Amino acid sequence: MPHDAVEIKYPVGKRMRLSKQTGRKLTVQHTMCINIHMRTNIVLDDVLVREAAAITGLRSKKELIHRALQVLIQKEHENRQRAQYDERILDIQQRTAGLALRERPHQIVRADRERR
Repeated sequence: MPHDAVEIKYPVGKRMRLSKQTGRKLTVQHTMCINIHMRTNIVLDDVLVREAAAITGLRSKKELIHRALQVLIQKEHENRQRAQYDERILDIQQRTAGLALRERPHQIVRADRERR
């Protein structure tokens, strides 16, 4: 439940969220915005946090987490690009597997000279 809203239950089972400041009904957009921007508490391994801070030079846990998420996103993007590249290479290899390579012009001329 959003931290700045009060939930009222009616006997019929309907729920309505009201603003604590104004007492008015909250719109769906406002409720979604509150839900998106809620703080999150997580438990982090202190040893990992200290090691990451020492390696990166970042001072706060917030900075460390943001940097970790950026690196994760970048790595996943690279992995997807690599997988797509591998798929394209495999597709090209499958399409060209049955094709015979033509001789180069100088090889044709040399073979013609040797036949004479």
